[in-house]
Amino acid sequence: MSIEFDDHALGEYERNLIRVRDGLDNQFKKMVKKAASLVLEKAVKTTNTSDALKNEQGQTVRVGGTLRRGWTADSESEAESGSQRGVSEYVAKAKVVVDGKEYSLDITNPVHYASYVEYGHRQEVGRFVPAIGKRLKKPWVEGQFILTNAMKSTNNKFGRVMEKQLQDYLTKELGDD
Repeated sequence: MSIEFDDHALGEYERNLIRVRDGLDNQFKKMVKKAASLVLEKAVKTTNTSDALKNEQGQTVRVGGTLRRGWTADSESEAESGSQRGVSEYVAKAKVVVDGKEYSLDITNPVHYASYVEYGHRQEVGRFVPAIGKRLKKPWVEGQFILTNAMKSTNNKFGRVMEKQLQDYLTKELGDD
């Protein structure tokens, strides 16, 4: 008694697995960019801007938005210029760094005072600040943790989104069998 075995289907499945493995690098990069988009959208949305301040002549001047625009800017001068680039455009141009099995994308804000707003800062009590027309009262200003909170709030959503994205990719590439 002999059993015949057709390995054509097995060979095709092996070729599909190799193709999927080779495409995973690209898929992981897309997933990292999707995660960065979710974090940046939240950071941009929650970054407060100043509405109006009085200048040295006592006139009300509309200012603000530099820190918010900084999330998608390459430099502080670009953020200050008022030109706004969208999160998706910024992330599309961002470079994903691959180090072994680790994929990462740096999210930074090039505005010089961004770290002070994020983590807090000291200030000189009693110093008069003409821009706000007041004396400083507290020695420490608490940080707003804009990026930190955006990452925390996105973390739960991120896992579900990435799992679905990976499952969709595998189903598309290997079939629903």
